[in-house]
Formats: sequence, C-alpha cells, structure tokens
Amino acid sequence: MSASSYSRTGTASPASDLPAGRTNSDRDNPHFGTSGEEPRTIEVTRWLKGDSAPTELPTEHLASAQHVGKTKVLLRFSDGHRATVDLAKLDIDTSLLKLDTMRASSWGSAAEVEDANGHTIHLDSAVLRSHCDSRYAAELRKAIAELTTQ
Repeated sequence: MSASSYSRTGTASPASDLPAGRTNSDRDNPHFGTSGEEPRTIEVTRWLKGDSAPTELPTEHLASAQHVGKTKVLLRFSDGHRATVDLAKLDIDTSLLKLDTMRASSWGSAAEVEDANGHTIHLDSAVLRSHCDSRYAAELRKAIAELTTQ
C-alpha cells in the first residue's frame, strides 16, 4: 500500500476523508492541511514509504498542555522539560479563549485552545518553549544570528 493511501494517523483510508477539492496525492504535499501546523509531514511520508522513522523529536515538541488556573498553562515537552507559562505575560489576550480546552496538537508543534466562537487557536510550541527555557531561547538566538550573517 502506498503512503498516499494512509491517513495522518497511519491507518488505511479512502480519499473520501479528505477535505473538498483534495486528492490522495495531496497527502504527499508537505503543506497538506489548512493550519500549517504539520511540519513533520515529509518525515512521516518518507517513513511510510519505507525509509527509517525519525529517531528523535525536536526539543520544542509539545507532549501536553493543560490549563492550571487564571491565564497559566502547564506545558510538558517530549524531552521531559516542564514549565508553567502565564499567557498574559506573553501579551496573549485570553479574554475570548476557553482555556479549559488547552491541549497539545496531535503533531506536538503547537498548543491548541478554542476561542469563544469554537475556532481552534494555535500557539507555536517553539515560541512557548523559548519563553520557559533559557537554554533553548539562547540556542534560537544563536541560530538566528548565524542565519542573518550568512
């Protein structure tokens, strides 16, 4: 069975589960989906085609996100790093967010929370990690500096 006949969860599925206007060939597109939250699609597609699976998750991979009171969220990353982040201190207006719906995205690339209208809002996991892990923030600053001097 080809990689294009698998759903994002790895189970066989017909093309009928795709959004209108999409085809099975869209599954091989690294930009499949509307939220843009799935940067690991290429690695998963390669793995489904028979290449070896990725052996290590990125540092910013979010394993869980949970509302713990007021505007605070407990984040647990896949490498074991845990921290509580106050969204208000990050200048995120939480007044229209249903914070009790906070969770990690299925790909670990964001924390997801629903707004008052039922829309899912994505908070990038790398941004969140940089606000609660000074070593990670320093690595990001160094990487950005290297890119800007090239």
